[in-house]
Amino acid sequence: MIGKEIFFFYKALIFSAAALLLIPKPSYKKYFMYGLLFGGIGDILVIMIFGKLLHLFEYQNLGIFNIADSFSFWTPWAWIATFAYFLYLLPVRKLFLALYILEFAFFGHTVGITLSNLGLFEYHGGYRYWAPAVYALWFSLAAWLYIRLEKLKLE
Repeated sequence: MIGKEIFFFYKALIFSAAALLLIPKPSYKKYFMYGLLFGGIGDILVIMIFGKLLHLFEYQNLGIFNIADSFSFWTPWAWIATFAYFLYLLPVRKLFLALYILEFAFFGHTVGITLSNLGLFEYHGGYRYWAPAVYALWFSLAAWLYIRLEKLKLE
């Protein structure tokens, strides 16, 4: 029987649909590869370091989608899609880039709060309050590496 864990699938489905609608089909491969690198693999690293090693958060009610008692199978998929459209829409003007990164950090934290309210995610200690800084660092690092790899010029 599937319970609350279905929300992990819904989240991945919605974020993937957004990526497929926003990114032109000829660019799927490029942006989904970046999404895999920064979003999927990045998410697993964040979970292992901040969740399992430092015990700052944990996923709950994983049900049939449980991977190693650590995360839902669908969570990295959602982050792959999120980073794909994050990088596709990345602005090249410095002021807009900074605001854009902060917006995505807020978005990531809001998703965490929503999952927490659904009983699917739990923050430990004060991490709930400084998690946005971790998201900002994560998105900043991805943007910086993407800009370097793609040799983009910022205005």
